[in-house]
Amino acid sequence: MTLFFSRERWPHCTSQKSQSTRDLESDDLKPFTPRGCHMTLEEKVFAAFKDAFDLEDGIDRASLVYREFPEWNSIGHMTLVAALETQFDAMLEANEILAMSSFDKAVEIMAKYDEH
Repeated sequence: MTLFFSRERWPHCTSQKSQSTRDLESDDLKPFTPRGCHMTLEEKVFAAFKDAFDLEDGIDRASLVYREFPEWNSIGHMTLVAALETQFDAMLEANEILAMSSFDKAVEIMAKYDEH
């Protein structure tokens, strides 16, 4: 999975070009690796949520609760897990995947994978 960023969506990020995605570049959309961005842990987790659920910046993060947020169903959960694993270059344990029930819990779980 290749993550993309728009300069408008993540203006504080810089692009690290991937050889496999060079052909996909445009002026507005650039591929990047998770380490290409200097974000806080919460910003990294939210970036994965934004990618998985196509969220806007202003959404109340407290509303991001499994099975209460409409897009966060069982399929959305696996999409989120894939986005988080890509964002943090990690492989989550089964118990972590099952325990991820809210945005705040996702931040707590992903803290162990955060490379400052």
